[in-house]
Amino acid sequence: MADEQSPGMNHDALVRRALGDPVTARAWLQARLTEDVAQHLNIETLQRVPGSFVAEALKRSETDVLFQARYNAGRSVYV
Repeated sequence: MADEQSPGMNHDALVRRALGDPVTARAWLQARLTEDVAQHLNIETLQRVPGSFVAEALKRSETDVLFQARYNAGRSVYV
């Protein structure tokens, strides 16, 4: 069938759409980050970054949505 998709494609689109909104992403992260990480991450500085980040060990994978935020006295990190 020409309209067939792999099972992961619908999931990927849903995650990118839901977590692509910074307000939703902030709420999701606040509910899931460990206390140690959360106390150092300035969640209010969370901004979506275009593109993707692929670790060398995960060449066949890429992020659904990539954000950048301030961590520990102004240093930026990717989330």
